[in-house]
Amino acid sequence: MTRKAIAITTGTASFSGTHDRGLAARVAANLAVTITLWIARHRQRQALRQLAERNDYLLRDIGALQCDALRESAKWFWQH
Repeated sequence: MTRKAIAITTGTASFSGTHDRGLAARVAANLAVTITLWIARHRQRQALRQLAERNDYLLRDIGALQCDALRESAKWFWQH
């Protein structure tokens, strides 16, 4: 059994080559970008909900309806 096969069967992560390390670095970078995007969406939707609940006139000022703002703010952070 090869080293990679042993790592897979035992459930541990083992990166032996530079290709595998590059892949791991890309996966980690993509994960960091995704998490950053999710956090930003969550914060934006929180702010939108507060705006919709307290300042309907400000929403109208930018051409948005309160019901639309509440619907958008109710989405989960991973949804577009």
